[in-house]
Amino acid sequence: MAIKFPDSITQNNSNYITVSAIDGDVQGIYFVDTVAERDAIGNADIALDNHRALGTVVFVGTVGYIYEGTNLTDVEWSDTANWITFGSSGGTFAALSDTDTSNLSAGDTVVFDGTNLVSKDDRLETTVTTDAQTNLDTFEVADYQSAIYSYSLKGTESRAGQVMVDYDGVSAVEITDISTNPIGTDSNPPSFTAAVSGTELILRVVNGNGYIFKAQATRI
Repeated sequence: MAIKFPDSITQNNSNYITVSAIDGDVQGIYFVDTVAERDAIGNADIALDNHRALGTVVFVGTVGYIYEGTNLTDVEWSDTANWITFGSSGGTFAALSDTDTSNLSAGDTVVFDGTNLVSKDDRLETTVTTDAQTNLDTFEVADYQSAIYSYSLKGTESRAGQVMVDYDGVSAVEITDISTNPIGTDSNPPSFTAAVSGTELILRVVNGNGYIFKAQATRI
């Protein structure tokens, strides 16, 4: 028998709550121990088989799921792809509807590209094997015209610093290298150059044979 109340239900004693979802379930909110128990909610073999609803929330242990299937059939209900994770543990970054994690790897940052949150790998690492001019980073000037590299160079000498590169959008390129005093001695230490080639701005190093270049790039 359905019971309809004309107004909200309140508890006169403030020490007691009116409805507790933690102690069992409330229509549309359930607490189970396993995914199998979640799949069994509203199954034809279970009494009260009207428990399923679009948008149902089920906590499996401490992990919360929202049902986003298009219907309530057994096939749809038990399809894990129709359950979106949230909650205190077990959730994934990929569960966000506007997040693209297809190229996400450890250490990446995530930026908004105007439509979605996407991975952005700003880390650079190059082991230089020649004293000749060697490319360290390349990017389209249509996207960025300046960059700052927080870097370290490890080889005969060791130093850390920042390289700043700026392109005026026409022909001029400026580069500035600010670094710590080197540890060790190299009679011909590495140095950085920058140039625009076609549609790309390129950061290069010369006299870098045997050095490992690592950097975090900020392209502007």
